[in-house]
Amino acid sequence: MHEIITLQLGTSANYLATHFWNIQEHAVRSPTPTSHHLPLEDIVDHDVLFRQGLAPDRSTVTFTPRALIYDRGRSFGALKRVNELYQEPELKQDPSGAESLEKIEQDQFPLHPFQTSLDETEDGAGDSSLLSDNNVNAWSDYATQFFHPRSYLQVNPTASSQLNFDDFDHGVDLFRQRDAQVEIFDNDLRSFLEDSDGLQGFQIIASLSDGWSGFTSSMVTLLADELPKQTRWLFATGSPASRLHHHNIARTLADTEENLTAFVPFLTRASYSASADAAAWLDDLTLPARRLNDKLAYSDITSFLYTDRILRSAKHGSQSLTPSLDVTAPSERRFLVTRTPPNDSTGTPARDGLESALGQDSALTTTYSWPRARLLPKCFPHTQAWSSGTDDRSVSIEDSATGARTFLKDLRDMVQGIRGAHGYTERKELVSELLEYEDRYRGEMDEELGSSAGDEDEDFV
Repeated sequence: MHEIITLQLGTSANYLATHFWNIQEHAVRSPTPTSHHLPLEDIVDHDVLFRQGLAPDRSTVTFTPRALIYDRGRSFGALKRVNELYQEPELKQDPSGAESLEKIEQDQFPLHPFQTSLDETEDGAGDSSLLSDNNVNAWSDYATQFFHPRSYLQVNPTASSQLNFDDFDHGVDLFRQRDAQVEIFDNDLRSFLEDSDGLQGFQIIASLSDGWSGFTSSMVTLLADELPKQTRWLFATGSPASRLHHHNIARTLADTEENLTAFVPFLTRASYSASADAAAWLDDLTLPARRLNDKLAYSDITSFLYTDRILRSAKHGSQSLTPSLDVTAPSERRFLVTRTPPNDSTGTPARDGLESALGQDSALTTTYSWPRARLLPKCFPHTQAWSSGTDDRSVSIEDSATGARTFLKDLRDMVQGIRGAHGYTERKELVSELLEYEDRYRGEMDEELGSSAGDEDEDFV
C-alpha cells in the first residue's frame, strides 16, 4: 500500500499537522465535492496515511492516522488520550474499600467551544465561527480527527529545561530521556511499522527553532540507522526570533542533511491561521503518492530535482511559503514537471501526463496541478492563498541554488553573531559546515562567472 508514517514533533509542528489531518478527515467524510468531479474515493488511497483497526470492543472498525504526535503535556490542551473510538474502560471497585479511596484530579485544560459544537451541528463539522487566533490556545482546540491512543506521546523535559525549552541540547537530552524510559523504536514506532505492508517513508513535521530541534535531529538519526532505505522528508516549522533559534535550525540541518531526502523550511508560527497554508500545500504535494492509480513513490516527487542537495522551497502558484529561500532570478534555468488533470468532461480519469521544460538557469522546480474543487473543512481559516472555492490546486517544490545559498548564509551570519566562550568550538565547527554546505549550491552560471558565495572564507570570531 506504500504507507507513509507521519511524525509530529513539537507545538508549532502540531499546529500545522492538525490542519493537515482535518483536511484528510474532511476528505474521507465528504468524498464528492461537486457533481462534475470524480469522488475522492476513486482517486485517493486513504490507506497510505490511515490504518484500519478495531476498538477495544473488538467489533467497531476504526480508521486512524499513521501518526506519532510528540509534545509537552500542557501543549495537548484539553485533548484526551481516549476518545469516542477508544473509550476508557470503567474500573470495577471493591465496595469494601471504596470509602478509603481518595480521588485526586488535576486542573483540567478548558474545552474549547468548537469541540462542543462538533457534536451539536448536523453535519458534525462544528461551528467554525467559534475559532480565531484570539481564542485558540492549543492545536487540539480545532482538531476534528480522532487518533489511536498510541499516537499521543506526551513527553516532559526535566525541571531545569521545562520552563526554557529553547536549546538544541535540551531536545537531545529529552530524546535520550524518553529512549531510556521506553525505547522509542520498539515502543513508539514498532506497532506502526508492523501495520505497514510496504512502507515508503516518513514525513516529519518538526518545530526547529526551539528545543525540539535536538529531539528532531536524534529522531532522524534513529530512523536512518534502523530504516536506512526509507524516504525521510523534514518539514521545518517554528518562528526564529533570536540568534539561538537560528542556531538550533543550523545545527539540525548540519546533523541531519546526510539522512534526509528533503528539508523544507516553512518556519510557520504556532498559530491557528499562520500554520494553515503550509498544511494545504503539504496535502496537495503528497497527493501523487496517495493516488489509487498511477501512484508515485514519495521519493519520486523530488526525483526531478538535484539529488545531492536537500534544501527545498514551497510555493503555491507564485506565492512562496518559504520566503527565505525565494530569491529566484527571472533568468533562472527551470526544469518544470506538471501533472495534467483528469478528464472532467467525461468523468473518467486520464493517465497523468508528464510535461518537462528546461530553461536557462540553475533552479529546478516540480509543480503538481490538480483541477479539483478544494476540499477544505469548515474549520480551516480563510487565508489569502487557499480559499474553499479555489479549483486551481497548483503547488511547487523548488531547488534554487541562489535561494539555498542565501538561506545558509543567513543562518551562518546569525551563528557567527553569537558571543561568549561557552560553545565557541561547536559554533566554529558549525560555521565551517555551513560554508561547506553552501559550496554544494554553486550553480553552473556561478562557475562560468567564476564566483560563488561558497568561496567566502570569513574568519570566525
